[in-house]
Amino acid sequence: MIAFSIYARTHLNNFVNSGLLEEIGKNLNLRVIVSNAVESTTIGNSINRIENPKIPKILISVSNFMQLVNLWKHREASMAHYVRAVSTFGNKTERSKWKCVVFTNMEISPARRFCVRYFSKGIANRSILGFELLLRELFISRAYRNLLKDVKVLIVPFSGHLAHEFGTQIWAARKLNIPTIALQENWDNLSSKTIITEEPDYFLVWGEQSASHVRSVHKLTKCNVIVNGSPRFDEYFMTKSHEPVVISPSGERITVNQPFILVAGTGDGLDDLALLKSVNLAIGSLRQFSCVVYRPHPLTRSTIDFNRLATEFPNLLIDAHPDSRKFNHHIGLIKNCTLLVNHFSTLTLEALIAKRLVCVPLYLGRQDSVYGYDRILADWLHLSGINQMEGATFPKSQQELEISIQQLLNSSNQIMNNTDWYCKPVRYSSRLILVIQSILEELPKSTN
Repeated sequence: MIAFSIYARTHLNNFVNSGLLEEIGKNLNLRVIVSNAVESTTIGNSINRIENPKIPKILISVSNFMQLVNLWKHREASMAHYVRAVSTFGNKTERSKWKCVVFTNMEISPARRFCVRYFSKGIANRSILGFELLLRELFISRAYRNLLKDVKVLIVPFSGHLAHEFGTQIWAARKLNIPTIALQENWDNLSSKTIITEEPDYFLVWGEQSASHVRSVHKLTKCNVIVNGSPRFDEYFMTKSHEPVVISPSGERITVNQPFILVAGTGDGLDDLALLKSVNLAIGSLRQFSCVVYRPHPLTRSTIDFNRLATEFPNLLIDAHPDSRKFNHHIGLIKNCTLLVNHFSTLTLEALIAKRLVCVPLYLGRQDSVYGYDRILADWLHLSGINQMEGATFPKSQQELEISIQQLLNSSNQIMNNTDWYCKPVRYSSRLILVIQSILEELPKSTN
């Protein structure tokens, strides 16, 4: 029996809708462990699924708190971790000095900031680590002993977000001598989010870049790191065509039959309007490229006033219906756009893989931010080398943006970037199944 943990809604596209679970199930005896945060019906009726055991709220709270403590304790792991930690949990002077353009909507009480810093060192840190271990021994061991009774290999995605499941499940499997495989979920998960403290036996990552982050950022030295690509990028490495379809907020489906610029929003969505205004101003004189498609981030944390956008930008096409969040819908827009303009979302990498032009304005962002997009480009590990990619520009002013768009749109050169370092072009499911089978072959015959 192979167990696969699904504990976040983002896993649905990456590992369920991508067909990965179905492919594993065709070759191996698969059981899916589903968290309460995810509706089990979204997994599919043909897949054997079981609910994650109920964990006491005190353990969840302590585990989530420990992830914040570890972020502060290991803030020097990378520049992105440092900025995230200090701009969130630093004192007033530190937060002002390191106020970041992408970490501005976190409301943390002074008491919580103090507790995070206090429990990050010395006796206080050892005490809370011991308390978490005690809670795991009391509640996790027994719960997962029954749940994983027949399991030979446990697969757990690593999303990097605040969630107790990754740590507790890896810990529980290790207690039960069950081999574990961690899967990288997104581009920046290993270089800018939480710190991994429970080491899996195997870690499947997108490319050599992320493989280095497992070692250099998280200091995981025992696990076997395997470059395995991304399950949701398989479509980019196939020759089949995808139509560029926009699904408006009202549900109208529009096939874009003319050259268009795609403007992609970010998770917090706070700079999306400024991005649209800058692009609209920049292309004002380029009538042959007047079509702009705006795609908000599917999980944006900002409220978008679509009526205001329709009034301010009459010719704007907005791809923001619930159906536009379905797996692979956006690939047609990426593959067919003339140019992608965004602020370092994963679509930056997707567009480069699809050999599309990319423009990332560095000068935008909230005016009170000290740590802007220009410093993010220079400092954050997952963006290393991205400014050397052919067909990618990073303007530092509105004037540079206009020049960049003009030059990019007039360029007739075929873009031939090699993006394998970021994401290897392999058939994800086939390689994962081979890894699982090799683990099973190494198990003692009595347990295989």
